[in-house]
Amino acid sequence: MGDGKLPYKTDLATQLTAMPGRPFNIPAGMDANGDGNINDRPAYASPTGTNIYPSRYGLLTPNALNGNVPYNAGTMPGVIYLDANLSRAFTLNSGDKGHSRSLTFKARSTNLLNHTSVSAVKTILSSSSVGPVAAETSRQVELDVRFSF
Repeated sequence: MGDGKLPYKTDLATQLTAMPGRPFNIPAGMDANGDGNINDRPAYASPTGTNIYPSRYGLLTPNALNGNVPYNAGTMPGVIYLDANLSRAFTLNSGDKGHSRSLTFKARSTNLLNHTSVSAVKTILSSSSVGPVAAETSRQVELDVRFSF
């Protein structure tokens, strides 16, 4: 986070947020061991066989009594945000101190780098795909003009 003065009496404020990706589990999506819970882990599979799912973690199958894919095997992508606020205020009647008037222009940007920050992943192996399904908002720019009196 930083604040600074730029030429022409312009102010700049920035905030950088960076975090590594969070781990997540990859459940098989079925109850292979018959305990009533559908959170069983899948197993690594060979290319031959039935019910094999290719993933970025290798070939996986939910048809395992005790899956050998470790907990937190998946990792979400990292998050990077850069927000910035640029502003400039103009005093309109500098001679009248009792009734000051000013005009302020602001430009604010969120996610200035427009980095895709994943907020949710589909984790169930037997679903159509394992991976990112939702992301935070893309770059947004707001312009503001304020008259104070």
